[in-house]
Amino acid sequence: MIKVRIVKDMVAMSQELRRLLEQASYGLDDRICLHGQTWSPQMDIYETPEIFVLIAETPGMNPEEFEVIVDRHHLKISGCRRQPSPPPYLRAHQIEIGYGRFERAFRLPSPIRPEEARASLEQGLLKMALPKEVPARTRIEVR
Repeated sequence: MIKVRIVKDMVAMSQELRRLLEQASYGLDDRICLHGQTWSPQMDIYETPEIFVLIAETPGMNPEEFEVIVDRHHLKISGCRRQPSPPPYLRAHQIEIGYGRFERAFRLPSPIRPEEARASLEQGLLKMALPKEVPARTRIEVR
């Protein structure tokens, strides 16, 4: 027999849909990154005369869960934050933490030296240093 619940307002409907999705995901392997779920980590980009610095909030992620691609003018960061499997006796009342795939891409204001880019993960923050390309200067003789 199929159990049908009638929902009379949008808030209750939203909560019921969330509850059903949570129940459906309990049996999934926690190593799987659900492609339907997305989130977007907050990022800050700073600049000094020599370098661009990027800091991204990525709590709960490991270094191998990131893919970072850079070229002279672009930066793309993608990855997957996996949702931990809650014990079966827990019943969710509120879920706000985002999980799943993400992808962020930026065009940098000036070219960088991609071969010298560095990234590290410290206390849930992805930190990147992107050294700027130094313009070639040529001395021109005036005659």
